[in-house]
Amino acid sequence: MKLEELLEQAYSNPDKRMEFINTLINSEVILIGSKATQKNENGEDFEGLNMFSVKNSEDKNIVPFFSDVEPLKLFASKVAPGNPPAVKLSCINFFKMVAANNAGAVLNPNSKYSKEFSAEEIKAILGSIKQAVSVSDASSGENVLITQPKNPPEELIKEIKKFCGTRLDILNAYAFDIVYPGKKPHFLLVLDCEFERGELYEKIKELLEKHFSNEDDEYEVMSAKQELIRSFIRSQVPFYSKFGEVKH
Repeated sequence: MKLEELLEQAYSNPDKRMEFINTLINSEVILIGSKATQKNENGEDFEGLNMFSVKNSEDKNIVPFFSDVEPLKLFASKVAPGNPPAVKLSCINFFKMVAANNAGAVLNPNSKYSKEFSAEEIKAILGSIKQAVSVSDASSGENVLITQPKNPPEELIKEIKKFCGTRLDILNAYAFDIVYPGKKPHFLLVLDCEFERGELYEKIKELLEKHFSNEDDEYEVMSAKQELIRSFIRSQVPFYSKFGEVKH
C-alpha cells in the first residue's frame, strides 16, 4: 500500500497510525534541497545538505518532505515555482538531520492529506527505533525493519515460554515486529536452538496458528542463526532463556 493511502486511512482510523509511521520510517522520501560543502565544529569540510524550510503557524521552522514526485510538484507550483532541486534519502536519515537542527517537518504540504511532525515528535520517533534495525533480505534485496513489538501478544508469549520450558533444545526465544516495504508489521518469533529440528518448528507453528486464526493475520518464525537476524539479537533481551530469567 502506498504511503499516501496509509496517511489517508490514518486520518480516520487511529489503528492505522502506527502502521503509517512504521511504513514511513522504512521509506525513502523527497525534499527540496541540494548537497553542499559545509564545515563541522572543527572547521573541517564535509558534504552536507541545504534543506528548504518554511515557517508554521507558530513561527517555527519546518522542512517540507514528500512521499512522491506529484505532491512535490503540487507544493512547488505554489511555494517554490520553477524547478527546485530535489534530493531523495531515507526517512530515518532525513529525520535525523531535521532533529539535529531542532526543526519540525511536514509530509506532503498543500496536498489533501498532509501530516506535520513537531521537533519533539520527530525525536520521539527516532528514540522509539533505537532498538530497531533496518537489514537487507538477501532473498529479495529489500530493506526490512525489525523492531521491538509495539503491542506484544502477552498471552501468546506466555504460551511460548511454557512450551520452551518443556524443550531442552531451545536456548533463547525473542519476540519482534518485522516490517517489509509496503506491508503492515507482523509478529516475528526468533528461536535460538542448540539443534535445528523440523519437528520443533512444526509444533511452534501449531501453537502460533491457534493464536493467529484470522485470514489476515501474519506471523513469522526465524532461526537465530539466519543472517538476517543474527547480528541484531546479540544486543536484544530474550523473553525466554534456558539459562534463567534475563533482566530487562
